[in-house]
Amino acid sequence: GLPAAGKTTLASHLLRTGARQLLDRLSPSKSSVRVIHLCFDDVLAKLSAGSAEFSPDRWHEVRNRIFEAVRVHFAELPARTPSADSCTQLGRSSEVASTASHEDESKAPFDVVLLDDNMQYRSMRRTYHRLARDWRLAFFVVCLP
Repeated sequence: GLPAAGKTTLASHLLRTGARQLLDRLSPSKSSVRVIHLCFDDVLAKLSAGSAEFSPDRWHEVRNRIFEAVRVHFAELPARTPSADSCTQLGRSSEVASTASHEDESKAPFDVVLLDDNMQYRSMRRTYHRLARDWRLAFFVVCLP
């Protein structure tokens, strides 16, 4: 979507309420749902350390860091511990666990990664589409007017 179209507002709302809503719909097949929000602008601001000047090199570094964090997140999914998760270190996350007393430990958690960026070029989206295809993950794009 265009700048100021509401991408970050929507992602923030999904971060606050999405995990609970998803768990309610997925239970009893999942033990927990975690929503991770990676805002490209926030990561760029952290790396820029207050510099208002745009740097193409820094912009590319942010894109590469986020892609690598997402790749590692799903590559290490079964053995990953929350504190070592590269996605949550770059962004924000919320998690809701099932409160069922008969919870089955074999149930896999369900992770949703929200990539908050305009990704105006198809090639920007293609890298994530390929990653999702290779790992057999669901992938979709939400376009805001």
